[in-house]
Amino acid sequence: ENALAVSQPSTAASYFHLLRQHAYVNYHRPVVVATPKSMLRSTAAASLPEEFTSGAWHPVLDDPTITDPSEVSRLLICSGKIRWELMTNREKFGLDGKVAIISLERLYPLPGAEMAKVLERYRHVTDIRFVQDEPANQGMWPYLALHLPADLTGGVLPTLISRAEAAAPAVGTAGVHRAQQEEIIRQAFARD
Repeated sequence: ENALAVSQPSTAASYFHLLRQHAYVNYHRPVVVATPKSMLRSTAAASLPEEFTSGAWHPVLDDPTITDPSEVSRLLICSGKIRWELMTNREKFGLDGKVAIISLERLYPLPGAEMAKVLERYRHVTDIRFVQDEPANQGMWPYLALHLPADLTGGVLPTLISRAEAAAPAVGTAGVHRAQQEEIIRQAFARD
């Protein structure tokens, strides 16, 4: 247990501070960083110079666009590049300020204390969804469903929004991938 760390940073600064802290704190354990190539080209994932020079590593990132947490009616918890797709599409669905997007930057060990601090702002929210672009039996969900402390989410297990269970992580055709990705985004913002 806790013999390694698994992270999926969603910004360049978060990646930088993850590596910096890991070297500085000297955990003496490996760190696995899962970041797709598309994040290298994404302008949404870019960071300002100040974020490198004055920032710090945060294993959970709150939604910086939420100014009034009492207006939030849904939480979307995610990790990695899906964060940026959700941010972009939230505006298209007209849900700015109503849906908070929380990013898990460290997947293992689960950052319980840091999650509690972020989720405290949204204690009134009962519609909590975990969004991943991997199939349901892969990615972060199988681990999170077993290890997410119920008191963090008010006793509510988040609803999973993902691709259907599959033996392979990719479907093999671009058209099917796009259709599945659009369905994930639609379900994340749908009014059940």
